Amino acid sequence: MPKTGFFDSHIIAILAAILFPVFAKAREKARQSSCLANHKQLALAALAYAQDYDERMAPEGHNIAGSVSIWWYHMIEPYVKNTQVFTCPSATSAWTIGYNAQISSYWGTPKSLGEFVRPSENVMLCDSSAPRVDYAGGCYGCCAGFGTSATRASYTNGPPLAGSAALRHNDGCNFAFMDGHAKWSKPNLFYVPDRWRWLGQ
Repeated sequence: MPKTGFFDSHIIAILAAILFPVFAKAREKARQSSCLANHKQLALAALAYAQDYDERMAPEGHNIAGSVSIWWYHMIEPYVKNTQVFTCPSATSAWTIGYNAQISSYWGTPKSLGEFVRPSENVMLCDSSAPRVDYAGGCYGCCAGFGTSATRASYTNGPPLAGSAALRHNDGCNFAFMDGHAKWSKPNLFYVPDRWRWLGQ
């Protein structure tokens, strides 16, 4: 009887080396889809909030003497059925989905819905490592994983690292837009030439 155990084990090892990365990518794709659904639910919740407040978006937060006690997600929480939608299943950080800081010019008066020129292209939310996010090179571009406050100014062409906090889904991240739709995108939406998307222009 031929001894096939040695060859069988090698075949299994080869198949495992081939299939494990495929399975890992499939699992991440599933997490990406779940996160995308979370973005859409949060975008619709934020728009529902705006309808109740004279079509004005929620502010980034309430900053009193440098201390933030209430963030945007506290304000829209009554409009979501499950608070798990605030969390990206692929994230390891405390903050997983960021609100476009330009919506309320950081701590200023938030924009009304009518101020967004191209709602289907104007960013509302995206994967982040902070509760607020901005295009690269902006005041808080570092919040998306672009570096530190001392280095962000040099990142005018987008994220410096493929493994940055914002790019946690297959070298890209999920975005939600002002018309309520959500989609995955490569990091080009963070590039400074696309800053109009963040400014509501």
